[in-house]
Parts: sequence; C-alpha cells; structure tokens
Amino acid sequence: TTTTTKWKQVNSIEELNNCSQEQLACVKTLTITKQQQQHHNIGSVKWLAPIDLSKGMDFANIVTITTKGVSVYDNNNKPNVGEELNNPAEITINSMYPRAVTTSNNTNNERLLKAFEEKLKKKSIEMKATFVSYNKGSWVFRVPHF
Repeated sequence: TTTTTKWKQVNSIEELNNCSQEQLACVKTLTITKQQQQHHNIGSVKWLAPIDLSKGMDFANIVTITTKGVSVYDNNNKPNVGEELNNPAEITINSMYPRAVTTSNNTNNERLLKAFEEKLKKKSIEMKATFVSYNKGSWVFRVPHF
C-alpha cells in the first residue's frame, strides 16, 4: 500500500506569504498537522505562544510528526527556549492504542484503554510534559518547549 503524506498548517503558506514582516514577527496561532491518505491525521503541534516567523521557517525539516511521536529541532540547530518554534506547544498524537487493542482490533476495551491512559500519564511526566487528555486513541499533552 502506498501512503501519501500531506502537511497542513492552520495558517496556510499562502496566508503567511501575504503577511507583512511585522505580522510574521508575531504569529499568534500556528498549528501544523500531518495527514496521511484519506485525510487521517497522524498528529499535530499547536503552539501556545506567539511565534516569530519573520526569518522564514522550513517546517518540513524542523517538525517531524509520526505515529510514535513528535520531534521539533531534532538536530543540533535548536534555538534558545522562547525563540522560533522552541516555545510552549500542545501536541496531539492520534491512533495511540495499546498493542493488545491494535492486534485484536478491539478499540472499545475500556480496561485496557484506561490502563494505557495511565501509562501515557506517566510517560508525560517522564518527558516533562503535562498530560491533557486521552480519548478514542488521541493523546494530547503540552510541553513548555522543545
């Protein structure tokens, strides 16, 4: 099966291209979502603070969203905290189920899902993130920076 991946920004590239340098210096809402074929969202990153995009940003090389997690600035070019995309964000990862649920294709097993939610809460703490929610396979958590 061939998978097509699309990147989507709430602020479209066209929208950002039409902004002045002053507007780009303080983009108040920025969300990047990675989609696969049939518009299934793998996950998203929504920044919770204004972002300075005035110097330009190559999102495809900075932001990685997979079914296992999200990475922003996974290379050594990470800016200081509070600069560029290294700001507070809310991350959503979809299709997060315990292995027993995905192999049996039983996404309604409440006991397994509750135990998995507890595991995700612990994982959030380990990552120095704040657990927000886990619902129907979507794990949402917040990070203070990347």
